[in-house]
Amino acid sequence: MLQDIPKYPYPIQHTFKQSWFGLYGGKHIQFGNNVPESEYKTRRSWLPNIKQKKLYSESLGWFIPLRVATSVLRTVDKVGGLDNYLTGTKTARVKELGPLGWKLRWEVMNSPAYQKKRAAELEAFGLSATKAQVYIKEQIQDEKKLEEPVPVPLVQKPKLEKPELVADEAGNIKL
Repeated sequence: MLQDIPKYPYPIQHTFKQSWFGLYGGKHIQFGNNVPESEYKTRRSWLPNIKQKKLYSESLGWFIPLRVATSVLRTVDKVGGLDNYLTGTKTARVKELGPLGWKLRWEVMNSPAYQKKRAAELEAFGLSATKAQVYIKEQIQDEKKLEEPVPVPLVQKPKLEKPELVADEAGNIKL
């Protein structure tokens, strides 16, 4: 099943590997100094506020145990649930999902309940059921295309012609 999931389209951050296994919303360890009154600085770090929660997915029909940043919990509540958070289309949202969120997004988008809901939404906009199914398949194919690298055209350097060197009678070279 993991082979069917398209590759995560953004670079995976290697500075805080813990964030690969939860919904951290782009949060990382931050570094700085403790500065007391004597101004003797001591290095320290701040960890993101992470909670272990079970979030319900309406499309999948079960609770998913996740490590979630508290800021992500507020966002999930604001957008109306885990499924809406995972299936958001803004690039910033997709970037902050991380590898686990990307996998969950794929599972939700391929669930029959989500596809029925999406088809009903499209029919409400005036698209027929067959057009809606084609539209959903196109969206899935577009996500698969994100994993393919974009070919960069090679720029060829213009070839410079060598000027003919001519020597005069005195032995001086002229162009």
